[in-house]
Amino acid sequence: MVTTTEQAFVGAGSVDRSAIRKASLTIAVICAATIVACWPSVAWLVREWLGGHMVIGHGIPLTAVSVFLLLRSLRGLDTSSIRACWWALPVVLILSVVWLLGYVADVVVVHTAAVPLLMLAGILAVLGRPVLHQVAFSILYLFFALPVWEHLRVVFQFVTAFVVQYLIQAVGISALIDGNIIQIPSGTFKIASGCSGINFIIVGLALAALYGHLYYRSVRARWLLAGIALLFAVVSNWIRVSAIIIIGDVSDMQSPLVDDHASVGWILFGILLIPLFWIASKLDRGTAAPPQATSAGSHDHTKVVPALVAVLLALATGPLWAAIVVNKTAAPGHAVLRLPEARGDWFGPMPSSPDWRPEFGGASGEVIARYENDAGPVWVYNNVYLSQAQDRELVHLHNDIAGGFYTDSNARAAAQTQGGSTVDLRDVIASSGGDRWRIWFWYEIDGARESRDAGAKLRQAFAALKGRPDAGVIAVATRCRGSCDSAAGRLADFMHDLGDGLTLAYTVGTGDFNR
Repeated sequence: MVTTTEQAFVGAGSVDRSAIRKASLTIAVICAATIVACWPSVAWLVREWLGGHMVIGHGIPLTAVSVFLLLRSLRGLDTSSIRACWWALPVVLILSVVWLLGYVADVVVVHTAAVPLLMLAGILAVLGRPVLHQVAFSILYLFFALPVWEHLRVVFQFVTAFVVQYLIQAVGISALIDGNIIQIPSGTFKIASGCSGINFIIVGLALAALYGHLYYRSVRARWLLAGIALLFAVVSNWIRVSAIIIIGDVSDMQSPLVDDHASVGWILFGILLIPLFWIASKLDRGTAAPPQATSAGSHDHTKVVPALVAVLLALATGPLWAAIVVNKTAAPGHAVLRLPEARGDWFGPMPSSPDWRPEFGGASGEVIARYENDAGPVWVYNNVYLSQAQDRELVHLHNDIAGGFYTDSNARAAAQTQGGSTVDLRDVIASSGGDRWRIWFWYEIDGARESRDAGAKLRQAFAALKGRPDAGVIAVATRCRGSCDSAAGRLADFMHDLGDGLTLAYTVGTGDFNR
């Protein structure tokens, strides 16, 4: 008796199982080498997966699915057109350097995303495009387990807050809405980042992508299913948040569901999966063809080993450089910052504890003080990070220059100093209750000013490669008295008189640093 699988091999006639094993082994070597070379990224991911990270806590099962898909594709690998693509070798080298920059600047999104991309580029360089095409989906599936989704939380958080206010008003609940704060007669709800629904979105898209890959032939049907899954995930989250607020109103905030809203969300999401998969069964009647080994054709195995060696060397470039840089980086310590003495008609700096205080986790040192003239007070905040590490970063999603105040606006601006220099900065208007502040701030990295987050991260990466990882933020702020236009004028006067002296100056032990 001959099984269906055996018939497929018999029909192929000249399937080279040895070639399949060699190609599979080559792919395994590339993937394993990438994991070893980029171990800091992999170790971070494993810690976050096991620790129940808010966004990627589902990483373990999704990675298992990725491995299953890869093994499935290797079982029927087409080795008929293996040919090294030497032009892809520079791509591996570039991605290795991208990983390096992301790692030394501690941009987790960059250095973790570089891991599967390095695998794909390595496979392309050694085995060619046909083989890459067969394994690409299984490796790209890893992106569902990576923190690339982190920054989308803010977007979906805003959308959720916007939609929910209309949903609860539609059912007759009177509410006072201030940004992401919803006040109802029974209590107050905050649409926090955990209310964004990003978890449901990732899981919904991952399930849709898996279903479409396994059962659909049509690319259009796969994208359509993903779009429907996204819609269902977003809507289930809107229902969840609205339901929690309604339950809180009806129960006078006494229901345990008010605090256990995550369970409510997953129950609603699970219910919505039923119609999702019913729709999925109707989208494409065809079944995706299972992977099958094909007969050996004209292929060139002679250059695979040299290409593999070249890829491994290119792959190791960034991680080896990172190891050298990390060994030279100073250990974190405590820094004492200095602010400039007052000039002109200004008095200060004077110790102060205003309501506004920026929140920067893990700073090596920080200071806040007040300057004053006849026009009114101006506060200066300055911090420094002697080195960067995860959760100890100058530019981080959870750092807040507004210090917990609601940010009304955030725009780019510039200020002139008495010395003739132009300071590019961020102009923020923040409010808390009836109190409004105007805040100007910028980063200082390796003696240069930078107002953009992305630019600051890039400067930090290059500064770290030079052995100068210290960086900080400088902010000047004042209260708005009526219009915030007069506050901008007060800050402009302050920057004109003292802006040249607002630099990163601090002391660590017996060392004195003034960029």
